[in-house]
Formats: sequence, structure tokens, C-alpha cells
Amino acid sequence: HAEALLPHRDPPFAKGYALKIEPFPKRLTIRTREGQQTFTWDERTFFFRGKQKVVPEQINPGDLLAIRYVTGPDDVPLIQRLKVVPPPAP
Repeated sequence: HAEALLPHRDPPFAKGYALKIEPFPKRLTIRTREGQQTFTWDERTFFFRGKQKVVPEQINPGDLLAIRYVTGPDDVPLIQRLKVVPPPAP
């Protein structure tokens, strides 16, 4: 668990498994080591699977997600960039 000792990078990042994707109200809940975390997104958010751009509806529950976000004025994390991490090759 060496990554737990690294200082937080700026902007903040989160990594976890998709639990719930709600296109309206643009909300995404993931399961991280620390527990559940909920994010929102807007029209400036980028979604990728590998190098390919995707839309939020193409994210599946259970997908491993790497998220770069900012905290908005209402303290709800706003996703800047989300990447679906491919499962490791067998």
C-alpha cells in the first residue's frame, strides 16, 4: 500500500469502481478504499475509455474509474476528466 503514503497531487484525483451512474442529475457514485464518493459532471467534463472518448451512459457499474476533479462552490466534486481503466490483461 505504498500509494497511501504519497502526498495528494494537485488537482485532486480519485480512483474507484462505478456503483451508480445517473445521467440526470449528472451524478456518479464510486466505491473507493475510503468508502463511497459521489461526483457530478457538466458539459466540459471529458470521459475516456482508453484513448477513445465515450459518453457517461457507456460507463458500466463495476468499471474501474480514474477521476480528476475540482471541488465546486457547493462542495460537490465536479469531474474534469474521467478515464475508464481497462481490466488487467490475464
